Amino acid sequence: MGQRNVRQIRFWLFCFADSIPRDSNYNFARHLQDTLDILSFLRKENFTDHHLDFLHFVHRRGFRKLSWRLWDFTTRWGKSPFDILEDGHQNLISGPDAVDFISTVSLPPLHHTLIKGYVDKGAALTELNLGDSYNAVKETYHITSQNLLHWIKFLQKTLSILMDALPRVTHSPPSMPPARNITMYIVMQIQILQGLKDIIRHLLRKEAILILLSQAGMFYSSPSW
Repeated sequence: MGQRNVRQIRFWLFCFADSIPRDSNYNFARHLQDTLDILSFLRKENFTDHHLDFLHFVHRRGFRKLSWRLWDFTTRWGKSPFDILEDGHQNLISGPDAVDFISTVSLPPLHHTLIKGYVDKGAALTELNLGDSYNAVKETYHITSQNLLHWIKFLQKTLSILMDALPRVTHSPPSMPPARNITMYIVMQIQILQGLKDIIRHLLRKEAILILLSQAGMFYSSPSW
């Protein structure tokens, strides 16, 4: 790979957003070629050092796809599955579906701070910094009937923040990619939801919730787009 290409890739990885025109509109062929060039570069470098930068690049370029998928996730059952989870949470407080689940979650310290600050109202959310360490650490969480509603509210809030941060997908005029700092925030919310996937899966697989999802799905109609 030529030195010019290496410089270009470093530019993509480290200065990818605010210095690139917001009206840049990359087609699939261009995006694919850029991605392959970066992967080729990272194979020769330390991929771990640039992993987060690469995530930022991919999500900034792929924001339309992510927006459409989130739109489908929050409308397929008429509302977000997390809202349906809230509707049926009383069924998970007592009886055969009562929640008592322990999960070990691997996430950066900042992400754990956000989770604890919301689920445990006694934890302070002070001095949070997006530049804090991104090295994942493991924390064990205990989901019970006593804190279940806090967990549901946290999932709803995280999803809402993610959707608000993503530009609305439009065709005319075409929607623009998010700025650099917003992309970092988007990736952070995705990492949190991904890290909590075992908890989300456990809650949504409860019999009472599956019944509600099944009933809601009966009224779903495919989008016209």
